Order: sequence, then structure tokens, then C-alpha cells
Amino acid sequence: MADIGKEKPREKAQAAAPGGGKLVLAYDDNRIEIGPGKDMPRKASLGRDSSSQLVIPYNYVSRRHASVELVRDRYVFTDHSANGTYIHPEGGESLLVHGGKMFLEGSGYMSLGQSQIDEMKHVVHYQVIKGS
Repeated sequence: MADIGKEKPREKAQAAAPGGGKLVLAYDDNRIEIGPGKDMPRKASLGRDSSSQLVIPYNYVSRRHASVELVRDRYVFTDHSANGTYIHPEGGESLLVHGGKMFLEGSGYMSLGQSQIDEMKHVVHYQVIKGS
């Protein structure tokens, strides 16, 4: 007879883990991942400063331009900059985040300080990979 109403240990662990998967941020040859994994960071900083996890060395990018953090099961992008960040979700409308927050879902691009999406230079690609 099946154990109805009882979770197996593995199923219980999966149910307790955040459902957002991991977030991959890529700029040029640099790639970072944040996520719910035991050995993964839950937060990353983006900016011109060399202490940022993802360094974008251009004048229109603030030293501590933005951060992304896993909160519960969602990735929260926060802009800390003077010039804002243009978020371009694939299949969606572009938005300017200036001193605010937004959830990152699916995949797309972000341009820090200026909208560079037409030229596709100096953009950060992001992708939430479910089930990671």
C-alpha cells in the first residue's frame, strides 16, 4: 500500500528549496551565477568598481550600479545608480529602472547607464534557469 500523505525525504527537500532556479549573469567573457544552492551566493553586485562581482568598466556605469538578490524564490534587481538601468526582457517591453527594484524572470538583457540594446554592446545577459 502506498504511503499517502507522507513525503519522501528527497521530495521534501525539493519542496523546501526555492523554486526560482539559478540566475546566470554574463558580460563579455565574465559569467556569474547566484541561486538557492548550498554553495552558491544569493546576491551579486554590478558596477564599475573592481569589488563588484560583475565589473562593467564604462563611464556611464556607476561604481556600485546595481545588485541582484535571491529573495524567497525570486530574483530582485535593485538599481543604485545615477543613470538607471534599462531592462530588456525577451518577448517583453523594455523598461528603465532608476533607483527602484524589479523582478527578473526568464531571460533578457540589461544596459547599465544607457540604452545600448540596439548596438548590443556593453550589455549584460541574464537568464533564470528553472530547476537548477
